[in-house]
Amino acid sequence: LPELPDPFPLPETRVWMHEGVGAGLRAIDPVRLWVHAGTADACAAAIRLEAMRQDPTLSWSDTDRVTIGGEFVDSLPRHNFDRDAAKVARLLRVCAEVLLDRNLPKTHALRTGDGPTAAQRMRGEDKAWRRDVDYEFHLHYWELSGRRVELGCVVSHNVFTIPYGP
Repeated sequence: LPELPDPFPLPETRVWMHEGVGAGLRAIDPVRLWVHAGTADACAAAIRLEAMRQDPTLSWSDTDRVTIGGEFVDSLPRHNFDRDAAKVARLLRVCAEVLLDRNLPKTHALRTGDGPTAAQRMRGEDKAWRRDVDYEFHLHYWELSGRRVELGCVVSHNVFTIPYGP
């Protein structure tokens, strides 16, 4: 089994025995994990579980492309994305879509200035992106080499900053 953060409610034993590890992992509620554990490891695990729910062909190892940036977890309580289950569910869906390269029309380059001709923000070879959670909130993240993503922060509509640290 993968390493999972505590507290982590495992599904009933019969799910593991009769349906396998993948089905057992998919039985875990990622929203509950996110809300109750509240750590970077829990956020990463919840996103990976949500990606597996969105694409049942994926295994746990297929989803190992997400890194939680140093300021991501701290940005969640500012907009109630740490405890509000409905908001957490929306953000989880978006994070999984980012991980799976889905719903790309809702993703935009995070630019260095105003207007569509301004250069995309870069951190070495890493590219900064802005993904709509809804009209009011956005996920800012880095696209790293090897199809990896580093989640930077959740911000309100008119904020265009992204943490540069790992």
